[in-house]
Amino acid sequence: MTIQKAAIERAIKGGWAVDLGVRSTCLKCDKRLCGCQFRWEERSWKDFALDPSFWQALDKGLGERGYIWDDRARVFYDLILTGGDTDKFWADQLV
Repeated sequence: MTIQKAAIERAIKGGWAVDLGVRSTCLKCDKRLCGCQFRWEERSWKDFALDPSFWQALDKGLGERGYIWDDRARVFYDLILTGGDTDKFWADQLV
């Protein structure tokens, strides 16, 4: 079960603030929170999936309006709970 990097990048584009951990500013772009130095492989899907601001920013990054983010999150959670195909889910979402 994963959250594809493209989805994370869209959420960052939509305004999601990635916590860089100990460092308070990014050395690359000098912003407090950004995706420049983000290390995808060090994070679990839970770090994203359980953060409502990730889903809200993802919707903005995808150009959605309204409360679609919570429906998208519920579908993803259902796939996790039932062992569904999360790769197909992300392929459909990131069209």
